[in-house]
Amino acid sequence: MLALVIIFFIFIIVSIILGLYYGLKEKEKDNYNQIVKWVAVGSDSNDQENILFSEDGKHWQVSTGISFSESGRGVAYGTSDGSNPLWVAVGFDNSNDQENILFSEDGKDWQVSTGISFSLQGNGVAYGTSNGTSPLWVAAGNDSLNPQENILFSEDGKDWQVSTGANFSSQGIGVAYGTSNGTSPLWVAVGDGRLGPDNILFSEDGKDWQVSTGINFSSQGNGVAYGTSNGTSPLWVAVGDDSLNPQENILFSEDGKDWQVSTGASFIISGRGIAYGTSDGSNPLWVAVGSNSRAFPNIILFSEDGKHWQVSTGISFSSDGNGVAYGLDENNNPLWVAVGIDSNGQECILFSENGKHWQVSTGISFSGTGNGVASNLLNPALKGSPAAPPFPS
Repeated sequence: MLALVIIFFIFIIVSIILGLYYGLKEKEKDNYNQIVKWVAVGSDSNDQENILFSEDGKHWQVSTGISFSESGRGVAYGTSDGSNPLWVAVGFDNSNDQENILFSEDGKDWQVSTGISFSLQGNGVAYGTSNGTSPLWVAAGNDSLNPQENILFSEDGKDWQVSTGANFSSQGIGVAYGTSNGTSPLWVAVGDGRLGPDNILFSEDGKDWQVSTGINFSSQGNGVAYGTSNGTSPLWVAVGDDSLNPQENILFSEDGKDWQVSTGASFIISGRGIAYGTSDGSNPLWVAVGSNSRAFPNIILFSEDGKHWQVSTGISFSSDGNGVAYGLDENNNPLWVAVGIDSNGQECILFSENGKHWQVSTGISFSGTGNGVASNLLNPALKGSPAAPPFPS
């Protein structure tokens, strides 16, 4: 009898311990799901709604604090010091050019950066390193007063300085961080150099820039991303406007310096946004958004190798697709989010679970245009790389 009583009490104690353990686990999960995983920027009739955030990439809410009076153009996630999370957004504030670069520690409440800013507008921003270890942010934009200030950099994402070397004579539009060979850090920026060959630039430290070689956009580059062509070989893909040959609206490079033309589907008018991720958590995928002519429905493209492109299915934008990103949903499953312009404002933010078939988000959206989107997930192509930037756990 005593043995049964002892067993009973042991059972009760074990049950209590297990209950507490799983309760804490569920609380941790709930807390994690309350973290902002996505931020999107764009333009809205209510300028406070030019920066939105989401905890799952599907349902969106309005940020607080400072916003862009005109429009947000680009956004990225990283750290301020190698460990503390930071979001940085760039855009156009016609009331105060210092407010063309904003930052947020939680993705919800935004503040104004210091140091140099763009006199007209910021268009793109990315997080990486200056030497493979030290955190670095790079922003591309339009400084009508000084073209050398079309590419800026910051060591903490809050205080900005001017880059050196080559630059865009008109404006910088997109920027990304990756490697030239899988190990050596590399930055690539795209924009409008007005000369053609200088529409794609590269930098080994994010501070001093050079002009790329090979094929280029005849008009301007709009977006660029780093990934792989098959899960192992490094690859860069850039999208832009080539008025002479629409097939050249999507280019690729194996080292980020010398560029070639992609095959398969392309955009009739221009490619606007590009991102790398996976279709199911393991198989590599690229997704590009852009603009077609009015005679054809707008499309979202995908590619499994970054070189040959196909057309996605489901919902698309009635006008332009401007930005796309890869991340995770509330259950840590792979998710893609794209932003753009649609006659139905709610359809300015779309999502896809595999990058190939698209659906409409819920909650707040942009009444005007969605221009940029980012997640808090490290680029899968940088995982395990010596060039991977410090990233929040």
